[in-house]
Amino acid sequence: KMYLCTEMGRNRDKRLPSAATIGFFDGVHRGHLCLIEQLKQEAQRRGVTAMLVTFDRHPRTVVSPGHVPTLLTTLEEKERLLRRTGVDEIAVLPFTPELSRLTAREFMQQVLHDELNVQTLMLGYDHAFGHGGGSLNDYVRWGQETGIEILRAHELENAMVSSSKCRRLLEMGDVKG
Repeated sequence: KMYLCTEMGRNRDKRLPSAATIGFFDGVHRGHLCLIEQLKQEAQRRGVTAMLVTFDRHPRTVVSPGHVPTLLTTLEEKERLLRRTGVDEIAVLPFTPELSRLTAREFMQQVLHDELNVQTLMLGYDHAFGHGGGSLNDYVRWGQETGIEILRAHELENAMVSSSKCRRLLEMGDVKG
């Protein structure tokens, strides 16, 4: 049932409605898994597919080429790890200069709503996306305008986990974290 979407332009009417979350998911760590589990539960509750929206390259390769972090996983490794989570679909979008210039509202309308048929968007507790970003209230307002319900995931209890933190620990030789 799951497939990867690497091309835009599919007919929205052929896509099943979905609940989605967006992220680069480098390393697919415990924080990502917590978010994905919440997404799967919400999608099941609503009777829609659970979709992960990610990118083929780190966004900084386009928006800030001099400050690209060392990645924890290759695209192929990331896809394999994400498939193991049991989501229904993984949409891998090419992160292009054109995509990087879309505001969050434009991304929500043109990509999430019109292309991917996302009805519900679950945001990580500290996540922002789109050129210029936005606050949770902004995303909720833009969601109302575009027909996407915005939900905020709860954070992983008793742990602050991020790909950046994982990179720092690895650079220091700490593999237990």
